[in-house]
Amino acid sequence: SILKHIDSHHFAQVGVDWDTPHASKHANQEDRTRFAMALKRSNLLATVAQPDQDMNDTFGPENSLTPSSGVVPLPSSANLIDSTASVEEDWNTQYQSALKMPEKRYADAIKKGLRVHHLQRKVNKIAMIAARTIVDEYALPSSLKTIAPLDLEGDGGRGDDDDMDEDMGDGGENPSSGELMYVYRNLLIRLIKPSGSTGSAEEDAMYKIAGNELRGMTVMQSAATKAYQKALLLSAFNPDTQPLSLVLSVLVDYHGFRFLVMSMPPVDEQRTQVYGRLDTHDPNSFFEDNDAMFHGLHGAACDELNLKPHNIISGGESKLINGSVETQGHYCHDGRYYAMNFSRLMPSDLPNDGMEMLTKQLRPELVTTYRMPLSSDAFSSLTAPPKDDASATLISDSDQADIEVGNASRFLLTEHIPNFVSQLDLLKVFPYDSGTFTKAVHAAGINVRHIGRIAEMTRLPHVREMVVVEMLARTGKAILKRGHRRIIHKAKEAAEKVIMQKEEDVGTAKIDEELKQNLLSYTEHLNQDNVDHIVDFFNLM
Repeated sequence: SILKHIDSHHFAQVGVDWDTPHASKHANQEDRTRFAMALKRSNLLATVAQPDQDMNDTFGPENSLTPSSGVVPLPSSANLIDSTASVEEDWNTQYQSALKMPEKRYADAIKKGLRVHHLQRKVNKIAMIAARTIVDEYALPSSLKTIAPLDLEGDGGRGDDDDMDEDMGDGGENPSSGELMYVYRNLLIRLIKPSGSTGSAEEDAMYKIAGNELRGMTVMQSAATKAYQKALLLSAFNPDTQPLSLVLSVLVDYHGFRFLVMSMPPVDEQRTQVYGRLDTHDPNSFFEDNDAMFHGLHGAACDELNLKPHNIISGGESKLINGSVETQGHYCHDGRYYAMNFSRLMPSDLPNDGMEMLTKQLRPELVTTYRMPLSSDAFSSLTAPPKDDASATLISDSDQADIEVGNASRFLLTEHIPNFVSQLDLLKVFPYDSGTFTKAVHAAGINVRHIGRIAEMTRLPHVREMVVVEMLARTGKAILKRGHRRIIHKAKEAAEKVIMQKEEDVGTAKIDEELKQNLLSYTEHLNQDNVDHIVDFFNLM
């Protein structure tokens, strides 16, 4: 409501009369009094949170209180990148400094919240611009891309126009990792893609894993903050101790591709790691856990999330850890402890195979309120003990963790979901559209993949209709995204064939002006093909 009234204040500033059909000409005196009070509050907020305004900011004034509504509607990706924005910005330092701002007084809390919001909003816009540019130029060789991928293999992937391999290569593509890496305006951008084929099932699974990573980071940030504040009240930590830090991250979906965009902390795995395994996929590798401060910060956060300590194998011996075996901790030169790798923070939801163990997880809202702590690594092969004496003590521990998480999944299906449906039928929970329904389901700790059960159980026709429409819409979204990816991959294959044909005809793959224009035309055709696909999709629906 406050944002609405702030918008009305903006209308007045630009000469638009709020007392028009924008609101209501016939508002009674009570409504006008309420509006006047809200306007005073909005003026107070704007006054308290007034930062220095950069009029040359490409992404708009930072003190605007209107949240971002999506990708900036610019004409083409070629015009998206601001050539003047060459100064690197330390997003991580800004983010960590914003989180440390005081919040004891009401005005301080407003300043802190708005500062964090402004920073996230700016990073969101930069991430969306970068994602749109990368996808629109996906079919081009690296030398013609506005944002070229990183050369992770050290093989000169950025290249120049005189080398065919460098022109054709994606540079940062790592077949084993299933992703491309980019850096733009000091943000690390990971284009999530399957390691082998471009099959739709594997792609969807990779995108879910990236979503789990961001969700795990979000709940860990919240839990770490709560645990740190409680510890300070109990004098359990030195007041100068830094809280557990996580990197500023955002997910961007564009034309069926998913990007995980992060600020870059000062992490060096060989020098800064104080917790976790260097090789998170080797159950026999040594697990570092020698920093008491990180152990305490991370353990307290896991306690907030109701995650159970459990045994793993480290160097042939059992070791008790908190959270997921894949989590890593770093102590960096800025004096902060950073935690990362949270795609498997939440326990799996009765997985049928290894892929489901990564994609089907219990919601954090359910785990934190469950009657007993649960192990992050239940059903996990990463904690499977090797055949030696040290591993014998782990058998009962891991089996018990599997049973406990399995009981939690059964509780979700047999008690929790029916109780939620009863709340819907009694109108104690009243979602009225897709957004409020999804929010209500998640707040109850129920995964959206279970909403078919809600449709079967409910007695209210409007709830059943809303759930069915939601399922159809999500299915349609998956079809639309897969179609976009198929079109873009075909355009990339066609562009590579053009370069190979050029080499066969003239003996070199050097990109001359004619070949360059030919390749750039693929980008134009790609944009039109994607528009046609959207139209065809809606006709199909």
